[in-house]
Amino acid sequence: MRRWILICTFAGLFSCSEFGQAQGVCGSRVEIAAALEHAYSERKAAMALSGSGGLVELYMAADGRWTLLYSMPGGPTCFLAAGEAWENWTPEAETPETKTH
Repeated sequence: MRRWILICTFAGLFSCSEFGQAQGVCGSRVEIAAALEHAYSERKAAMALSGSGGLVELYMAADGRWTLLYSMPGGPTCFLAAGEAWENWTPEAETPETKTH
């Protein structure tokens, strides 16, 4: 809950009511990224384009906290999810012995 209070404070566009949380917290991408860096020491770790042209970004902190953002083309940036205990995972390379058909 404390995280939602800070997110709402920095985003500033929605109230911290249950309705505001259900609707999502959106705002300026620059302001949200700055808030994540200053309040949570999260930095951009990955990004990708969605099928509709939106930008999906993963911000992570060294202690495993993470935030997932979505920026709509020509529109605001919204929080999709946030959590703790992020672990990077790299799949093992396939070998002829481990390859499945």
